[in-house]
Amino acid sequence: MEFTPASSVGLAIASILALIPVQPTSGPDLASAAARRSLSRYFARASLLQVEEDSEYISRVAGCQSEGLEQEQPFRSPFHSHVPLELEAILALLVLSNYEHTQCGNLLKMATRAGQAVTMAKCLSLHRLGVDGDGFSEARRRTWWMTYLCANLCSISRQNIAEPMGNEDDFTTPYPLFDSDRQVWSLYMESLRITMSSIRLAADHRCAVKVQADTSAIYETMEKLDARIVECTKRAENVDLAPLYTDPAAQETLAAYRMRGYTRPGFSTPSVPKHAKIARFYFCGRKLHRNMRRVCLNDCATAARPESSLSPRQQPGSAEGHAYLHVLRDAGDITPTLSSKSERLEEELRNGLRGVISALAGFAESFEAIRGMRDEIESAINVAFQGIVL
Repeated sequence: MEFTPASSVGLAIASILALIPVQPTSGPDLASAAARRSLSRYFARASLLQVEEDSEYISRVAGCQSEGLEQEQPFRSPFHSHVPLELEAILALLVLSNYEHTQCGNLLKMATRAGQAVTMAKCLSLHRLGVDGDGFSEARRRTWWMTYLCANLCSISRQNIAEPMGNEDDFTTPYPLFDSDRQVWSLYMESLRITMSSIRLAADHRCAVKVQADTSAIYETMEKLDARIVECTKRAENVDLAPLYTDPAAQETLAAYRMRGYTRPGFSTPSVPKHAKIARFYFCGRKLHRNMRRVCLNDCATAARPESSLSPRQQPGSAEGHAYLHVLRDAGDITPTLSSKSERLEEELRNGLRGVISALAGFAESFEAIRGMRDEIESAINVAFQGIVL
């Protein structure tokens, strides 16, 4: 091998890049895929070994910080000039968490890597940073909040209602700042917290139904959650985005654009829960009454419309795909109550399913686990809609 990165984060990034075909092929190239898979696995394992070595340095840095001593000199050149060496292992673990999810489909390892990143970040007190700092303050803020994001997304993927970050009351680290959009991080994190609350709400409802307990408090909580959704939707939409993104080619501008894009389609209408929450209720086995199912149909249709997305890559993922599928299958039971709108709504839901398949297909060429998600959804569609052209 002519070149092998020396840093843990460089190796982790290489494990992802190795999976991407060098050039498009007309059909499956099994030999090339096997070689890419093997090389990717090599880089991932090498990155994890380097993380172990980096952890020794992190321990010494954390000790110097707690005792007020002069920080130890780095043992190698940093991967990026704006990122201190002690952050590289954390960033590597975040990339490896994504690798375990998208390539290996191993949700346990995905969560384990994210948990390791949280432990290291807290060891360096990244969750307790103040407003002031040095030239690396922004890198530390971004590392902390990306770690927070990754840990919560792992919980969402596993449908885990536990708090992955523990008590958040002592988190003092400010959000990162993008000059192109200074509100996008707070919006994105609020969207994430709403999704986590939705999962817990669905789990609480499932438990209450199982033991035949009173669910009135749960519905009150749902109303409060909907109020949060309305407020976040207003914040996301009541802004003129044109002046913010003056340089679409800039990496930071593109990141802000994508983040806001993921936030805005997350809330489809101001009067009902987001479609991701509807998915949670289906997955938790909730038997929705006729009126709620009508709401689901309208809500998912709104989220499926082309104008709800800013990019083909931002189409809903596998969870939302299953939500569309469940709602569309139920549409036959409620369409008589939807009058002339029913056919249009069903067509929009089918468009949503097409968008899911199209978005997953772009990643499936490189990542095996995503390929499995795509095949699972396609199979479910074929079974559910035999004779119906999507």
